[in-house]
Amino acid sequence: MGRVRAPRLNGSELVHHLPSASHNLGVTPNFQRRGVARRLVDEVLTWGKALGCHQAWIVTDIDNIAARALYAGRGATAEPIVMFSWNGTATPLRSLG
Repeated sequence: MGRVRAPRLNGSELVHHLPSASHNLGVTPNFQRRGVARRLVDEVLTWGKALGCHQAWIVTDIDNIAARALYAGRGATAEPIVMFSWNGTATPLRSLG
């Protein structure tokens, strides 16, 4: 994982300061079911806590039963939210500045 250089991160800013390759973490199929994902989640949460983060969130597909079980097993609670995303085809937002 890359080094985070901003010492004053809060929980909502952490993911935005991670290297872009860290936005989609996963485990290669050959190494699944060996505790690698559990260790990865634990390490990321520990890292965030060390940076002063008091909350974390993650998004997964509804039908990703393995990921949902992993996160629930690490103490996370599923939230009733709706996620919206833009894929680059929408009308550009105007600059606020």
